[in-house]
Amino acid sequence: MSKLSWNIEAETEKKAMFGFYKKLIELRKTHPVLKVANKDNLRIKERGSFFILERWQENHRIIAGINFNNQAENMIIPHDYHSALNKIFDSNDEQWNGTGEISPDIVTSNDEIQIQERSFLIYSTSI
Repeated sequence: MSKLSWNIEAETEKKAMFGFYKKLIELRKTHPVLKVANKDNLRIKERGSFFILERWQENHRIIAGINFNNQAENMIIPHDYHSALNKIFDSNDEQWNGTGEISPDIVTSNDEIQIQERSFLIYSTSI
């Protein structure tokens, strides 16, 4: 019997990519907003290749800025967010072989955040 070996631990890029997807799957399974597949509680705004995705479930909310552009984009936290949001994922983090996080850990309504080229951020109300 042959065994598939991806040699993930030995290669930095593969290890980072594996951890990246593992963390996203963990968020999908554990976050109160993401673990419920409710398309009624979803709002998407598009500016070319830049997307702002908002989802909510009861009193939990997330907002994600997804930037497919080759330059940074700005996202303003909507005024109807009445509590602080904590950053729960930044694809530009060095642990995912990104250039490093520059976005704030905590934001509130009307804050403007820069999202680096070809990256995404996810913020969440406290869980």
